[in-house]
Amino acid sequence: MDRPLIEVLDLLEQLEELLVEGSRLPFSSVRMVNEDEAIELIDALRASLPAEFSRSDQLLHKADAIVNEARQQADALLEQARGERQQLLQSSSIRAEAERRAQELIDQARQQAERSLEQSRQAMATRENQAQQQLRELEQQSIARREQLEQAHRAQQQKLEQALVQQRQQIQEDGERLWAELRQCRQQTKAHCEQLLCRSRDEATTLQQGADRYAERVLGELEQRMQEINQTVVAGRRELIRLRNQPHQVGSGVAQPRATQPLSQRELLRRRLNGGQGGAA
Repeated sequence: MDRPLIEVLDLLEQLEELLVEGSRLPFSSVRMVNEDEAIELIDALRASLPAEFSRSDQLLHKADAIVNEARQQADALLEQARGERQQLLQSSSIRAEAERRAQELIDQARQQAERSLEQSRQAMATRENQAQQQLRELEQQSIARREQLEQAHRAQQQKLEQALVQQRQQIQEDGERLWAELRQCRQQTKAHCEQLLCRSRDEATTLQQGADRYAERVLGELEQRMQEINQTVVAGRRELIRLRNQPHQVGSGVAQPRATQPLSQRELLRRRLNGGQGGAA
């Protein structure tokens, strides 16, 4: 199907919907439509007509003439019908029937309106009751939820307070324990330091005593050695004096027991020293 034809069909459907949705006048088939929307749809329909429709202008003109002639004939018939209708309405029986029918319709409409109004009132009352019931339920739920939240908050607050108290107690106990450990550590350190100090003093005393004994022993040995050296020096001096005096004794004519090989003064001194040391030992 061609696109222009589809657009024409869509516009015709829209025009039909506009006519169907129009408000109907009471006791007639006349409908009220929006003139601007109808004109816009007709203009759009005219613009969407395919190009082939433009070729039938002559037929349209002829059709317009035929339509005008038919319209004139219809107007004449309508005028005649109106005259006849007026004559019929003037008769009392038809007028009474029309008034009765109109009154019945009015009564039916009033009753229908009253029923609709009553139904609306009942529906509104029912909805209002339902709304109030829902509101009460929501209020009860809100109150219950608020109480639940308050209880949970109080419980949580109590837990936090208990935890805080326990934490404070734990901190206090830890502080006391640490302070006790610190005092014990100080006491142990002090005792250990005192032990070390006593041990150091004992060791120092022992070392001092050992040093004193060693010094006394060394000084005693040194004193003995000095005495031995002093004796050796004295003996050496005596031997030197004797040796110095020996040549004078030979020259004076004293007879010698027998001739021996003379010893050197150094050898004599060495012998004297050795002899003195042996005697001292």
